[in-house]
Amino acid sequence: MLTNRRTFSLFFLVFFIFYYLGTVLFIHTHTIDGKVVTHSHPYQSDAQGNPLHTHSTAEFTLIRVLSQFLTLTFFTFFGLKKVFVYLKNKFYSNSEANALSIYPHLIYSLRAPPEFCL
Repeated sequence: MLTNRRTFSLFFLVFFIFYYLGTVLFIHTHTIDGKVVTHSHPYQSDAQGNPLHTHSTAEFTLIRVLSQFLTLTFFTFFGLKKVFVYLKNKFYSNSEANALSIYPHLIYSLRAPPEFCL
């Protein structure tokens, strides 16, 4: 059974792969009022490769906001993870637990070492 962390990581990995593939594989443009708007999502095209659909201004705004949100979320999530790992290593590098793992001879056991009598 997967742990919560592995499940969470796997979910976001699959989600990111689908998002990335949707962004890379389905790029197309629309010309609206003389302006070219390029975005990506699965679509049907005609024989010349032009999309067979249109978008309203609200839909273009939603596509832009979602793209920016997802990009910012992924960069923030992975960026903050790197920052937390760096800070943890910096501030907890001199802790007793790390010192004992580096110097195992400092660990005191609860029993005496074996003694051989002749």
